[in-house]
Amino acid sequence: MTSDRFAQMPMNQDRGAAYVDLTEIHGAKVSGVSPTDLPTHAVPPGTKQFRLEVVGGDPRATITVDSQGPGHGAGTQAPDVTLPYSGLVTFDEPPETLMVGVAGADGQYTVQCRLYADDELVAIQSGDGGTECVIHQS
Repeated sequence: MTSDRFAQMPMNQDRGAAYVDLTEIHGAKVSGVSPTDLPTHAVPPGTKQFRLEVVGGDPRATITVDSQGPGHGAGTQAPDVTLPYSGLVTFDEPPETLMVGVAGADGQYTVQCRLYADDELVAIQSGDGGTECVIHQS
């Protein structure tokens, strides 16, 4: 379910044949910044939905979601979200590549993105001011 603030914004776009939606999960319990050397798992073939968590020292961030693959090119952006953030990234067709960019509002604190498929961690990345999580599936 999207928040009222996002209900007025286009949270999804159709820039190609594929459709992507980013929906905030309200009330989700999200842990703080984790070590980036946690083990990650392969993305199960055909995955169309990912859980996204964004955390860090910055109180707010802008999240950008892009995808690549046959029929893809769909993207969306959630500007000025409150951290910690949890959301679902949903496609109508599985992307070959999924890229989630995070830019902290202040640009000087550590931010981290984590992507999960079927409750398994598939990507984790941290950076000062911003970061990007990228996954590939065939």
